Amino acid sequence: MNLIFCVFWCCLFLSSSAQNIDFNNNLSSSLSFFPTTNFKNIVETRWFVQDLDHFNNTDNRTWMQRYHVNMKYYKEDGPVFLLVGGREEISESWMLSGAWIEYAQIFNAACFQLEHRYYGMSHPTDNLNTTNLSYLTVEQALADMGTFISTMMIENKILLDRAKWVGFGSSYSGTLVTWFRVKYPHLLHAAVASSSPLQAKINFEEYFTTVQDKLLNYNKKCEPSIRQANNMISDQLKTNYGAKSIQIKFNTCCRHLTNSTKNIEQLFRDLSRFIGLIVQYNEDDNHYAKTSNESTLTLASLCDTMLNENLGSTVSITVFNE
Repeated sequence: MNLIFCVFWCCLFLSSSAQNIDFNNNLSSSLSFFPTTNFKNIVETRWFVQDLDHFNNTDNRTWMQRYHVNMKYYKEDGPVFLLVGGREEISESWMLSGAWIEYAQIFNAACFQLEHRYYGMSHPTDNLNTTNLSYLTVEQALADMGTFISTMMIENKILLDRAKWVGFGSSYSGTLVTWFRVKYPHLLHAAVASSSPLQAKINFEEYFTTVQDKLLNYNKKCEPSIRQANNMISDQLKTNYGAKSIQIKFNTCCRHLTNSTKNIEQLFRDLSRFIGLIVQYNEDDNHYAKTSNESTLTLASLCDTMLNENLGSTVSITVFNE
């Protein structure tokens, strides 16, 4: 079984002349998003009234979308940087450090971070039933960004009327800002995307191939040991006794691995994801350390463990003797 991981490093910085937006002059804001005092050195959490369905004029339902603001580096006529949230909760720490914050200091930019619908604390619906998840689409997420930018520009017309917006993101969120730049060029002057696959693909084999290469480059014996473990698991799943052993060893929710192809696929998907994320976030996992055991492992510790014959077979090592 191929292992996982594909890290494209696509740093896409598209630039074009910002198109003027014809705002309603009679529209004014009762809220100030830019306080004149006590705001220059803090990150503030705010909430934005967002449409549930941007493409149904008869649906007036709304929800509260969370976003962060950091005006510490902003100076008049500076640009506006928007960090787009992806498939995870946004963090205030991302408003204080990173390449985009360094750029904000250089270009005197205002900084926003917008949480993706259905993630973190941005809940468009009360539950995640199939009907409600129909609103979790790329098209809706892009429209969220467009509504957010347009509203911020309207409600802060004096400061942001002529400001150029630049979107930032990585992985999926980097893909979003790139697609947004293409679909809404009048709202986003440029997009900076890091490690972002720009072509949607269901069977993303390149991700696994890159992890495989990384493991081989680190230690030529590491990848074969993981491959051996996968082959041993596949062989055991061919018999009822072996499948029962795997179910116990990995503490799977499913008790019928031999009777369901989908369950077996899910098992290998979970195992490969575990290995892939260790390689992907190698020694750069502070955010995940709070919520995931994966964060305690690095590429070095993974390979050292898999090659330690004193720990038993490669399958036993894979579950780390739990």
